[in-house]
Amino acid sequence: MKHLPLALAALILASTATAQAPHHRAAPEGMALQPVASDLAAEFGAQLNAYRKSKGRSPLTVAPGLERAAADHADDMAKKGYFSHKGRDGSTPEVRINRRGCSGRTAENIAGGYPSVSAVMKGWRKSKLHNENLLQSEVRYFGIAKVGDKWVLNLASNC
Repeated sequence: MKHLPLALAALILASTATAQAPHHRAAPEGMALQPVASDLAAEFGAQLNAYRKSKGRSPLTVAPGLERAAADHADDMAKKGYFSHKGRDGSTPEVRINRRGCSGRTAENIAGGYPSVSAVMKGWRKSKLHNENLLQSEVRYFGIAKVGDKWVLNLASNC
């Protein structure tokens, strides 16, 4: 898979997975689903990597599989009106990340109601567990998505 340099992380999990090619699914009516290698990923990655650098951590690279896993979960939460790390299909972040071909050390941060990348980053930095995910030294890749007011960040060590 092609990876673009960038950055990303709140529930810490570990796993192994099989690869599956990403696909594009329509967002709920009136909600824009961010595309792979999006402007959102570039903006978020720049802020995340600057934060990681300030804390002595190496930068992360955006991974299309993690973007798809994040977009799938954000889309599901927005369409079905819930907010949880557990998917309505019973899936965990680890399972969703593995479905998209990423594995190893994995993590997920979710948020709701933040109007911008800066605001969601500030919120995650203030939360102990979310902040730990942002600064995990084991992860190398990230994917970010926002559907409606639902934000999902996925992180993994292998993609």
